[in-house]
Amino acid sequence: MAIAIDFGGVIFASIYVDIAAGGKPQPEYIRHLVLNTIRHYNKRYRGKYGMMVLCMDKKSWRDEAFKYYKWDRRNNRDKDDNDWSEIFAIVEEIQNDLIENFPYIVISCDGAEADDTIGFLARRTKEPMIIISNDKDFGALLANPLVDQYRPMTKGNDLVELDDPKRFEFDLIMSGDKSDGVPNVRCDDDFYVGQHEQRQNDEKVTRAPSVTKKFKDACWDAKNVSEESLKELMGVEVYKNYKRNEKLVSLDLTPDYIIDKIVASIRESKPAPIMKAMQYMVSKRMNLLAKELSDFEVNKNPRVQKTLFN
Repeated sequence: MAIAIDFGGVIFASIYVDIAAGGKPQPEYIRHLVLNTIRHYNKRYRGKYGMMVLCMDKKSWRDEAFKYYKWDRRNNRDKDDNDWSEIFAIVEEIQNDLIENFPYIVISCDGAEADDTIGFLARRTKEPMIIISNDKDFGALLANPLVDQYRPMTKGNDLVELDDPKRFEFDLIMSGDKSDGVPNVRCDDDFYVGQHEQRQNDEKVTRAPSVTKKFKDACWDAKNVSEESLKELMGVEVYKNYKRNEKLVSLDLTPDYIIDKIVASIRESKPAPIMKAMQYMVSKRMNLLAKELSDFEVNKNPRVQKTLFN
């Protein structure tokens, strides 16, 4: 059914390669890296998984649900020497170019992250689907035997394998995700902000209370009895933090109004003819990629040409 690409991961990996030496971002080079990456995954996976679907971030409903969501990333960007206004303008331009000129379904709607879109697709798929992303949040989706995940940062071509995808997600909820600003279940909402302020003031940095394997095991067993058993074991504050993390991490809890926007975005997506991609690459003097035009074509096998709603 789909090669679902977490597009933010692709484009920001390309941007960081470009600015690693400290220079000004080069749109032409970033564009080449992005298109070559898409070409590579399309060629590798289209035979088994079918249509390429580019899943894009556009703000996030989680920013309002949790005010510290990805706070550290924003804070670090404000401090470095890169012109992020320029970088985000490059991102927007490349996204728009893909929407207008390439033969792929592109899903982009206000409030939805790529995670939400990929979660929606994985829950509905009746055909093989692969997720291209380094994100750990997709672990629970692998409970569906039709869904695979490839993490580009791993060596080789091995797909992600998990013994128990649902337990994996539960442990992630318990531990939180520092990269997203989500603390573990024993911490208050502003824990990472407090740590940052302590570093700024040259104070001793408070360590996060431990969430041990023994505690996770006990909570998992309680959850499998009932939600009330889990609440009783955790206590009021820890359970409140658990529900905070569950809302932010579990893709089963993406709000209905966001799902409606994703559905509308899929229906509105109009993949371009392949020759338009050819004309675009020639106009951008991307002659080497233009010679590989066949690698950009979608799978025309009738079995995988079904719509995303069949």
